[in-house]
Amino acid sequence: MKYTKHIYRRTTLLVVLLFIGFSSCDEDAILTETPLDRLTTANLYSSVSELELAVNGLHDRVRDRWFTWTNAQFTILCGNGADLSYNGENPVGTGFLSDYSTQLIPANNARVREFWLRGFEIVQQANVLIDAIKAIEPGSEIFVGQEEQREIFTAEAQFMRALMYRTLVAIYGGVPIFAEAVSSPKTDLVRASEEEVYNFIIADLEFASANLPDPGKEALAGRITKGAARHLLAEVYNSAGRYDDAIAMATSVINDFGYALMQDRFGTRLGQDDIVLGDGTPSGDVYYDLFQHGNHNDPSNTEDIWVTQNEPLTLVNTIDGRNGGERAFGPAYHRLGNAPDGIRAIKGPNFDLFMPQFGRPVAWAKLTNYIAYDVWRSDWDQDIRNANHNIFRTWRYINPDSKWNGRLIRPAVDWYEREDNSDPDSPLKLDGNGQPVNRKSDAQIRNDTIQYLFPYFMKVASPNLHFTSLNREGGGFSHKDRYAFRLAETYLHRAESYWRKGELQKTADDINQIRNRAKATPVTAAEVTLDYILDERVRELYTEEWRLVTLMRLREVDGVNVFVSRTLKYYDNDQAIGGPGAGIQPHNRLYPIPQSEIDLNVDGKLEQNPGYN
Repeated sequence: MKYTKHIYRRTTLLVVLLFIGFSSCDEDAILTETPLDRLTTANLYSSVSELELAVNGLHDRVRDRWFTWTNAQFTILCGNGADLSYNGENPVGTGFLSDYSTQLIPANNARVREFWLRGFEIVQQANVLIDAIKAIEPGSEIFVGQEEQREIFTAEAQFMRALMYRTLVAIYGGVPIFAEAVSSPKTDLVRASEEEVYNFIIADLEFASANLPDPGKEALAGRITKGAARHLLAEVYNSAGRYDDAIAMATSVINDFGYALMQDRFGTRLGQDDIVLGDGTPSGDVYYDLFQHGNHNDPSNTEDIWVTQNEPLTLVNTIDGRNGGERAFGPAYHRLGNAPDGIRAIKGPNFDLFMPQFGRPVAWAKLTNYIAYDVWRSDWDQDIRNANHNIFRTWRYINPDSKWNGRLIRPAVDWYEREDNSDPDSPLKLDGNGQPVNRKSDAQIRNDTIQYLFPYFMKVASPNLHFTSLNREGGGFSHKDRYAFRLAETYLHRAESYWRKGELQKTADDINQIRNRAKATPVTAAEVTLDYILDERVRELYTEEWRLVTLMRLREVDGVNVFVSRTLKYYDNDQAIGGPGAGIQPHNRLYPIPQSEIDLNVDGKLEQNPGYN
């Protein structure tokens, strides 16, 4: 915001100077255009503090456009329409990716175009900053006494550019490469190959890895460090098939900077475990603590590599950083309605509709059975990540005015009529054929378990801590920070590298670093497969990992189309128009190039991805 105000002040000065010039009585002077001020990348920044504002603005835009979206797009990044979830608020019809054949098309498709536009928007913003820094002459007084800042600012901008290209190449395949800012319309774009794009990304990240500050030396929480650059570089090396390099980068992150998986409880919320989440008694663990408000940047947290920062609006903070995790990933429990006795089923303590533990979700990401149940079965009661306070499953009637208060909600059973609906133990009412009478249709009961009640990953929630829209318990938003990269994922990057090289014991060892912390049964080398690695990523990283990128960057492994095959196997929305897997086809392993971009490129040819012509 301060950066924007600075530009506004300089633009205002330009307008005032021009107005003064036009006030002259000399008509010839009026007709002579003599610019008195001009704003360009060469004179835009006159100090390190101004450059720092620009860097902060770039971080802010990346956060807002990619990590804290207020629409359903972020859930697509996290697995909606693939193996993990689908739109529970609207599982059919306009719910995106309920039919791949009609919704994943090049023409007039905002969802397809959104990733493209947002990605290249950040690339352009990063390039403007990079070009401006390059335009500052060596030895300029701007960097006197702070010479290292030139490389740090450039490295941060190149990191953000690499982050965007890593996402674009995974989703679309080869895309145009912009190494400099675009200053005029370009209508002759061509697609680089995937190999060329990966080489461009790697060059950016190798520079960033060498020139960013060590973790703990960054100017502010949330700024990029060597740890973040090397973490991302490990992933990109895996995508490019450079597995030894990926191992080296991941190992550097794990060993060189003091990172460590958290093993003991910590942070700002100790002693505040909630009895509702604990199903009657307070409970929590170190995994729960990792995601509590204030703990992402806590000095004792040795696991955070890159955390995006979110703060509520105040008189001092004028940039609203809203975390939409509750709104997107939680079930819309507040829409359930009444218990069988006609009294509201769930009643909040402060405002009737909402519970402070859960906020106001709207079910944009209804879990598939795969993530809700199947990946947990072998360690259901042991794996702390599956504990009720981490994945809330025990939905109960919560209303002291109802005799149903405190009972588990069982939609398939509870909606049968009883002789006395106010009494949960009253005999069932039978029809003329001796069958129980159900007061809800099958479609209504399906809504109960697809939109209103399903397991809720509490890592996205901010239990009992909302700062805005208090009458709606945050309105679906919180202001806690969000992990972009966390050390657990670094271990899984390295596990992938070892698996690719056939070093299965080392693969198992890295996975077990995470499973041991979770109190889960260790995996053996003989049990390790790519599917197991992807399963462990789900257990540890759901809502953090950009699942779409993970599955799409893998492309084909041993002849298997990873993204498409897993979607066909696990996408279980029985209302999807396209049928199993929402009708996904092999060519959907890549998204189509937006037709609008192809049409605008009148002096060149942007090749469409196969299967979309």
